[in-house]
Amino acid sequence: MSYKSSSKKTGAGGPGKAAPGAVLWFTGLSGSGKTTLINALHGRLVLLGREARILDGDALRRGLCSDLGYGESDRKENVRRAAWMARFLAEAGHLVLCGFITPYRESRGAVRDIMSGLPYGECYVKCCLSECVARDPKGLYGKALRGEILGMSGLDAPFEEPTTPDLTVQTEAMDVDGCISAVMAFLYCSKMLDSSAGKILPVARSCDRQHLVTAN
Repeated sequence: MSYKSSSKKTGAGGPGKAAPGAVLWFTGLSGSGKTTLINALHGRLVLLGREARILDGDALRRGLCSDLGYGESDRKENVRRAAWMARFLAEAGHLVLCGFITPYRESRGAVRDIMSGLPYGECYVKCCLSECVARDPKGLYGKALRGEILGMSGLDAPFEEPTTPDLTVQTEAMDVDGCISAVMAFLYCSKMLDSSAGKILPVARSCDRQHLVTAN
């Protein structure tokens, strides 16, 4: 795991007072573990009493973005819509956990621009393609390899690996608990969570835009 530096209903703002929201954007290949981590993280935040919301790429594809396909322009539009929804939720005081492949660097840059002025972090859920294909939780890689679907990121469509994410978790090297501990440390360290929401983890020693590596 590596990170660099880039808000809650109770705590620093006092009971019942809404604190600023924030957005944590999880990017990575299908099967890398984005949804698993987001759901586990959400559960941890609920236990801490932190108001959090999940924006899931598959769910938005069934609703708000059901008119979009999987070509480059539609993928970028899908991310743009999701980013604005995340911003609106964050402005209402929620910590928003977003899980989208977000295969293009241009789109990830656009998301960061949309979040201007808000606490924001990009988390790269890193997992090699071969492991993602082996996991294949939705059966999409199998369909793509059989020629049943087109536009699979990492196969016949690009996935431009993030080069400057705020946080990287390597799901091949770390179990779910380890990844969640790393994400929680980042949230505390980057001030997206106040320390009164729970004990600050020892890993969160410095956020001075330095990389901290705990697993390779």
